[in-house]
Amino acid sequence: MVDDIVLEVVTIANTEQKEVRIGLSHLYQRYFKPFLIALHREQAGLDIKVVVSDSGYLERLLIERDLDFALIQHPADTGAFDCIDLKPVQLVAVAPKSMDEFSNCTSISMTQLLSREIIMLRRSSGSGTFEALQEQFRKQGISLNNTLTMSQPEAILDMLESGMNCVALLPDSEISPSHRTDCHVMKIEQAPLVFFPSIVKLTSTRFIHDVDRLIRDLEDYA
Repeated sequence: MVDDIVLEVVTIANTEQKEVRIGLSHLYQRYFKPFLIALHREQAGLDIKVVVSDSGYLERLLIERDLDFALIQHPADTGAFDCIDLKPVQLVAVAPKSMDEFSNCTSISMTQLLSREIIMLRRSSGSGTFEALQEQFRKQGISLNNTLTMSQPEAILDMLESGMNCVALLPDSEISPSHRTDCHVMKIEQAPLVFFPSIVKLTSTRFIHDVDRLIRDLEDYA
């Protein structure tokens, strides 16, 4: 959950005057939580600063050298970046408990989504997963009723739990155990892959040794 991870800037005890500046996308806050916890646990002498925003903004901070690396969606334009790509995250459909028609559903087809009001993720600027999904739907002749777009999975889940009768399209990694209890979470049949978490830095910079080792140790490293 959002309370379990840094929302603005996290500073961890600085005993050796070492600092690492990390960008964390709203899109993958839960996905990258184990990495940040391991970094905190193993590097007590490292001053860690985490900025949480959308992937597009964090890419700009990388280019401006205000971050050392970022945990974000794989960039559309990788020209300036080195990327360590991790396993794609599955797209799932999430509906509130008040939508009784989904009570016994474990999966839903793309065509079944046609008649539903949809909430989708969309970054504040630039092209991202929203545009990628729209393109995939167009190729299949599907036109969705988009009633709302938001930038944070947790904000969307809060809306559903508060009774908004819509179906949200979200990365499976961001659905917590409590959300799986409080909402209907369904696999999407033949769902397109659009969520590609990546650890990104400028080609002209390098990871400090300890961070590089933790990245190699990620269980989901592909």
